[in-house]
Amino acid sequence: NAAPVVLTGGLPAGGTYSGPGVSSGSFDPLVAGIGDFTVTYSYTDNGGCTNTAAQNIHVGHPMTTGVNGTDILSGMVLYPNPTSGNVTLETSLMKDEVVIVEVMSSIGQQVFTETHNFVSGNNKLFLTLDGKAKGIYFVKVKTSSNILVQRIVKR
Repeated sequence: NAAPVVLTGGLPAGGTYSGPGVSSGSFDPLVAGIGDFTVTYSYTDNGGCTNTAAQNIHVGHPMTTGVNGTDILSGMVLYPNPTSGNVTLETSLMKDEVVIVEVMSSIGQQVFTETHNFVSGNNKLFLTLDGKAKGIYFVKVKTSSNILVQRIVKR
């Protein structure tokens, strides 16, 4: 029976929030239900450049809501961007982790998912969008306590 939570803090201001239970800039745990959910903040500037950030929200029983504050994933870089097909993903972890890498289309359809055992420190992974349509894709990297999302353009 928790009240909806107004989502704030997305920078630069003026972007939009999306995800399960998200409507009109608020997260409603009653709509989302019990579980872990990803809320995404997307922003497009006047020049057409866009960026996206994601954060986990946990709704537990009895309807306690929180943001996972553990930051074991210390960053993610995708290049080249834009790409003609082959992409390098680099990330740095603070401990050994099983990592799930998902690639999604701009309309949220899953393109592919891979599971990898990454080690503490720097990791490099090669992805391919060969054979996929030109457009915008989102690469999501999930660890046991964190999710990062980056946008990539396929030419």
